[in-house]
Amino acid sequence: MHELKKIRNLFEQSLPLFSAMGDPIRQQLILQMLEGERKSVAELASGTNLSRPTVSHHLKILKNAHILAEEKVGTKTFYYPQMGDYFEPIREIVSTITKIEDNEGKNN
Repeated sequence: MHELKKIRNLFEQSLPLFSAMGDPIRQQLILQMLEGERKSVAELASGTNLSRPTVSHHLKILKNAHILAEEKVGTKTFYYPQMGDYFEPIREIVSTITKIEDNEGKNN
């Protein structure tokens, strides 16, 4: 039962991440950024049929979920993926579930 409580807590920690990643538009924006260098709102908007304000809105959600980071250069802001430590709860979820499955397999 301790493992299930741990998984529940880890899922709760990860809710902002899951919410941010669950939107197809945000997924598309992340995929655009994974193609290479950091990108501005204008560059990201040109790769979609979305307006700059709409792209900015989605970038803000991704940034608040710690999926993106930003860098200001002069008057421009550039965004890039930041998928490091913020994914640790998800790694722990997978690891814990794997341990549970392995233990259940041994008990059968």
